[in-house]
Amino acid sequence: MPWNGSAPNRQAGRTDGVRTGDDVYAQQAAAPVSVDATLFDVHDTDLKDMINACYKKDGGNTATADLPMGGFKFTNVAEAAARNQFARFSQLQDNKGQYVGTVGGTADAITLTPSPAITAYVAGQRFTFIAGGDNTTAATVNVSGVGAKDIKRPDGSATALSAGDIISGAIADIEYDGTNFLLLSWSATKLLNDAAPQLAADLDTNGNDVAFDDARGITDDSGNEQLVFQKTATAVNHVEITNAAAGNDPVISAAGDDTDIDLVLAGKGTGVPKIGTSAVLSTTNINDLTEDTSPDFANDFIVTYDASAGIAKKVKLGIGAIVAIIEDQKTQNTAGQTLNTGSDQVRELNTLVYNRDSLVSLSSNRFTLPAGTWEIAWDAPFAPDSGSGRLHQSFLYNQTDSAVVARGMSSYLDTSVNNENGQQLSSGSAVVTIAGSKAFEIRSRVGIQSTTGDPANFGTEVYTRVTVRRA
Repeated sequence: MPWNGSAPNRQAGRTDGVRTGDDVYAQQAAAPVSVDATLFDVHDTDLKDMINACYKKDGGNTATADLPMGGFKFTNVAEAAARNQFARFSQLQDNKGQYVGTVGGTADAITLTPSPAITAYVAGQRFTFIAGGDNTTAATVNVSGVGAKDIKRPDGSATALSAGDIISGAIADIEYDGTNFLLLSWSATKLLNDAAPQLAADLDTNGNDVAFDDARGITDDSGNEQLVFQKTATAVNHVEITNAAAGNDPVISAAGDDTDIDLVLAGKGTGVPKIGTSAVLSTTNINDLTEDTSPDFANDFIVTYDASAGIAKKVKLGIGAIVAIIEDQKTQNTAGQTLNTGSDQVRELNTLVYNRDSLVSLSSNRFTLPAGTWEIAWDAPFAPDSGSGRLHQSFLYNQTDSAVVARGMSSYLDTSVNNENGQQLSSGSAVVTIAGSKAFEIRSRVGIQSTTGDPANFGTEVYTRVTVRRA
């Protein structure tokens, strides 16, 4: 019994046919047993059989079963030269089982000579090679002389190749499906050669940018330019477009490395940028605008920028502008009207010095304003007669609604300081919002009989002035 146990854990053993173990000869001497040729023949035959059962390193015999390596590896293995030899790892890394360096034939009838050669086609066989020329029509391939096979597109319909599907100098990748070789590299080739490639689904850039050549961009489905990108070699600033959820507005904004960046919209030639259908004002086109010679204030606006909100806003035209100046004018060296005590006195107003767009009317010492919000300011002097009680206060009165709107400054002329007759001024201002046309008056209340002023005798005398502004 030259081997004890069972594969793969068998071990060599010794026996003379009677005794076993590593001390067979010692057991014979202790028996004692005289030299017995038969016993020695049995023992030596076992040794011969064990040697013959070993795998010879010179290839003198073959394995009769799988060889377990016990976790060890073959080292210094030569490259496989036939299909029934196992490959070393370098051949796998170098793709020598698939890449074919020897390419012949023509661009439309290709021959491949892989090493080792194949002897038959099997579904799943795959070969890559550098094409020697552009195919001009349907193409075939013959591998290792096994026979020519058609090369088809991998489109599910086994469509024959068209001219240019195989590109000279490019790596072609083919796989046998049991009937034809499929050109797996056709999709990439088609994308490179297709003058109008089409996507089958949305393009996901996977976190990467899309790079455009200078002065190139996006066209419509008729090839017309829609968006062209111009390059600045040292650019650090750019435009961002942000979409928005329901109820919010999308944003086009300037962004980049600089802290403060303007966003410039520019027309071509004499053209001007527009928002909607309206032109955006600029220093180059403001003189081209049509003048509104009849602004109605209710529907005309100017554009302003609200820095705190960071947005542009519209403001009604004429805000803060003078709308009307109304005065009580007398000829030179004519005293003002008399103001009596004991009741409110309506001050005279007789002249519309300025009346923008005829918004204000004047009649019977009353000025009438249309609907809107107005700032009304007035100056009302008084010159008291001699005596005590030299008090005066003016006020704005809404004659239409019979209501005091606002009172002016209180004034007092101290007779201990002004022994002679003097003059004081009561001024006031108010902002009123009216839904319809209203008439207003300037009134005074005095503590002593007075006039609205003493003449200066230099020219036209002015004793009451009202200034109206759009608020």
